[in-house]
Amino acid sequence: MWKEYLPSKKVVAILIIPIVTIILYFVFNNFFNTSKNNDLFSDIINKKIDTDGDGLEDWEEELAGTDKTKKDTDGDGFSDALEVKTGSDPLDPLNKAKKKIDLVKNIDHLNYDYRFDPNLTNTDRVTYRFLEEGVKLKNSNMSLNKGNRDQLVDSIIGESQVDIDLTKFSKKDLNIKDVNRKEFKQDLMGKWQLLKDEKLIEEVILLNKYLNEGKDPKYLVQIEKNLKIHKKYLDELKNIEVPDSLADIYLKYLNSYNAEIEVMNYYSKVDKDPVSLVIALGVYKEIDSIFYSSLLNLISKIK
Repeated sequence: MWKEYLPSKKVVAILIIPIVTIILYFVFNNFFNTSKNNDLFSDIINKKIDTDGDGLEDWEEELAGTDKTKKDTDGDGFSDALEVKTGSDPLDPLNKAKKKIDLVKNIDHLNYDYRFDPNLTNTDRVTYRFLEEGVKLKNSNMSLNKGNRDQLVDSIIGESQVDIDLTKFSKKDLNIKDVNRKEFKQDLMGKWQLLKDEKLIEEVILLNKYLNEGKDPKYLVQIEKNLKIHKKYLDELKNIEVPDSLADIYLKYLNSYNAEIEVMNYYSKVDKDPVSLVIALGVYKEIDSIFYSSLLNLISKIK
């Protein structure tokens, strides 16, 4: 009777590998295979051009969205280079007084380091790093062919991390009461049945459909709905009265369930941050194994 509540390992195993392959394909093609970015990359690798002489090379202007023929794109009296390097908005001419204060505050940060910018996604950082390494190769008179390009990107992605917490909850977050295992089992099975009745399509299947069926947004919308439902049930599971003798086992189950939800959260960000999704999928197998093991352990204790 318990099998109906367990995740489908076969479906996940079949879909994970092709999805990672597809996402990596989109990472390359969405950035490197458009005519604009081919021109941009060519500028970076082959020559250093600063058309307007403002201190930003043309490729940096492309990334910032500024006009490479104007030193001050928004006409507020501050050069594009100064605004970009101090974190101001080079496209917003309004509120000059505040902008001036902001620039003075940030004057120590003229040597901008993308690695420590909290506003960047992993995909942004991989792109910056790739361009940076490309310049180094060019300066060393080395070519960047497809082989070492792929190797470079794999290496850079391998250095990136995502925030997935397997220890979010502690025993103080549980509703530990003097209840027997039978009562706990009834409450738990009731919650599992309610979740089962939602008849959710597995998120990994929705992601696969999104990537393979013309990127129809309805699949991402459904993933978001699934996430809300899972978070709701996680809260309800956390509030179940649990006997102290099962607290540690139940805690591991809840933390692994939360980690699975955090992985799912990256699914809907496939377009904005595909690199983080690739990384999340890379650790999914381990997290899913922990979840599956903790669930089976919990079930064995309340049979």
